[in-house]
Amino acid sequence: MIKRTKSNGADSAPQAGESTPTFRDNAEVNAKIDAYIQQNPKYWQYVQSMPRERMERAMVLTKVQQQERQQKLDQGVLRKIEGDPELKQSLQALVKDLPEEQQQNALVRMGSKVLRDIGFFKSRTQQQGGVKV
Repeated sequence: MIKRTKSNGADSAPQAGESTPTFRDNAEVNAKIDAYIQQNPKYWQYVQSMPRERMERAMVLTKVQQQERQQKLDQGVLRKIEGDPELKQSLQALVKDLPEEQQQNALVRMGSKVLRDIGFFKSRTQQQGGVKV
């Protein structure tokens, strides 16, 4: 995986007040990519044959799909929080001091963690024949 970083060095040529990005290599991720390419040569040929604009749009589509999946998960967590007034009240008490624009995100993150933990302990209790842990 190649990560983009902003370059402030003298070796880059800024254009219109912007610095040219530089990229770092991650050997571990590159090895995974190389292995995938070796296992899927037809897909690699397909990717190499794509016009640049098409590839760029495919990358953006992947990002859009990731955001849509995350929003769907967040909405599900919010529905579960809304369905449990006691949980909702507890979580709102925890996020009340955060700036308003951060409250919903924090509520979703904490609610997700709490709901996972509740589900874990419920399943564990059932596995142990009703004995609480």
